[in-house]
Order: sequence, then structure tokens, then C-alpha cells
Amino acid sequence: MSLPSVTLRGMLAFALALVLLAPASAGTNDARVPSYAAFLRTINHQLAVWQSLLYARSLLEDARRLRLDPALLTALVTVESGWNPSARSVHGARGLGQLMPFTAARLRVDPLSGRDNLRGTSAYLHALLVDFRNARDPIRAALAGYNIGPLYVKEAAGHVPAAARGYVALVMHEYRHVRAHVPRTVPPPALLELPSAEASPRSPTGGDVGAFERRNATYWGGL
Repeated sequence: MSLPSVTLRGMLAFALALVLLAPASAGTNDARVPSYAAFLRTINHQLAVWQSLLYARSLLEDARRLRLDPALLTALVTVESGWNPSARSVHGARGLGQLMPFTAARLRVDPLSGRDNLRGTSAYLHALLVDFRNARDPIRAALAGYNIGPLYVKEAAGHVPAAARGYVALVMHEYRHVRAHVPRTVPPPALLELPSAEASPRSPTGGDVGAFERRNATYWGGL
């Protein structure tokens, strides 16, 4: 399968566009907010009630805006940080979605702000899903791209590289767990609607990833 070549810089530019299109103050009247908030507190017992409600509202709003299944976003953040807004990896990744400082800067979000971090994380995940929409398994390909960088997934022709299989399996396990324990108003599959070229902005394309992107593409390794 031939997949278009994109630079990490281009991918982040696309994600930035999604972040800038988001409302400055996230909020939703989704009836699932209390259930999601309660679920988040089972993952991180240190979350205050107000924090869990804020994060639940934010993730549901981001998921609605970007046509993501909120359970998938919840599972990814669960694996990345355990819903600890102060989490920091040995590589310097920060916050709920473990954004690196240079990535957060490019997305114009504060990685230490839970709501900002969720906006950046959801925008980048959406950009990956758009870019890998023609892969055999777009969901797993996008998760692999989040973990080890899209370059390596493209070099594997859209398949999940061995280095990311454990991560992808863990996120998918958590995804099934979330769906089993919180109410949902949408049927399977993993996305409300898989992003298409017609429904979503096209991701920028370019040549080979430069040295800067190559050095930093591996930061998606999590904690």
C-alpha cells in the first residue's frame, strides 16, 4: 500500500489548525459527563471531583468536535499518563497526553493545563487518523503513530511496527474497558465517523522528514 509522505512538522501544522478552530472555553451539556468523570477518578484516585468533571467535559467536547469516540481518547490518555496532569516522562513529555514541549509549542497549548493538553492530544490523534485513513487498520496505525511517530508507521506501509505493538495492544485493551464501563450513545466502531478527505482538512504533504523531525519523532513513547 502506498501512503503519502508527510513531515512531522506538517502533521503538527494540521493539528494546530484543529486546535485553533476549537473554542477557547470547552464545555458540553453531554449527559455522560458525570459517568466519565467518575470513571476518570477510578483511574487516578487523586483527581478532585472538579478536576474530573472539567476533564470529562473537555474530552467529550473535543471528541464531539473532531468526531472521535471519547472512549478512544480516554483510553489513550489512560495509557499515556494515568490521567495525571503533572505526569512527566524521562524524555520530557508532559501532562495528560504526554506532549513534548516543542509539540505543545507548535500546537499553541500549555502542556501543564489539563484542558489545553487534551485539546492538543485530541487534535494530533485526529490528524493521525486522517493521515492513516487508508491503512488496513486506521485506528491501530494512528495509535502507533502517536506512540513512535508517523514516519515509522509510514515506513511500515501503514502496518503497526513491532516497536509499537505492545503500546497499541494496551490502548485497545483500555478502549474496550472504557466502553464496557461508561455509557455510550453511539454504536461501534471506534470512531463516530472515520475522517475522510472530504469531511476533514487535508493533512500537509512533503518530502522526507528532516533531521529535527527524525530526532523528535520517537518522543511518542509515553511514560
